[in-house]
Amino acid sequence: MVEEIRKGYHEVTFEDVGDYKGELKDNMPHGQGRMVYQTGVIFEGEWKDCWECRGIYTHPGKFVYEGEMEGGIAHGQGKLTFANGGYYEGGHKKGAYHGNGVYFFADKDDKDRRREGVWKDDRFYTGIEWMFGDPLLWCEGTYVMSHPSLISKEELEEHTKRKILTKEKALLATKTYLSKDDKVDSESHRWEWDGNKWIYVEIKKSI
Repeated sequence: MVEEIRKGYHEVTFEDVGDYKGELKDNMPHGQGRMVYQTGVIFEGEWKDCWECRGIYTHPGKFVYEGEMEGGIAHGQGKLTFANGGYYEGGHKKGAYHGNGVYFFADKDDKDRRREGVWKDDRFYTGIEWMFGDPLLWCEGTYVMSHPSLISKEELEEHTKRKILTKEKALLATKTYLSKDDKVDSESHRWEWDGNKWIYVEIKKSI
């Protein structure tokens, strides 16, 4: 017996997978639809050739992801909210934080604690970590101490140079500023007011 080829809206139970309500193409989810998996996980949104493409992926008691996906995992822009209240919003690559993004910690004592800047393969790479209102600078995956102690003069000079470079990279990564004193123009970038906040923008050189 030849299996019926279905397309358009249908309500289907996929054996060992879950219950699906939505659009089909060649008997597979394609278009808008909602799948309730046997594991309890729910995805509602856009499908492409049987894969979740863009929408809301809910794992009860653990997390909710809303955004772009590829091959069933977070890929592109999206927001991942955890059950404890912490969340990450920004770029993803194959399920990992990647690109520009901000992670807010679930810290009841410091509700504004966050890491903001560039992420690489799930690691905070370059940017600013705000802790109790104080900026902590990160450069290429390493925290640069604000107040080094018990080091030689040569090490202090090298540390100072690294701190200045880190600060510039962090400012570029977050496009923000730490204080009024930080709004110093450079040869390649300058500060501009966008109507709401100061942003650090690249100077376009005329040809």
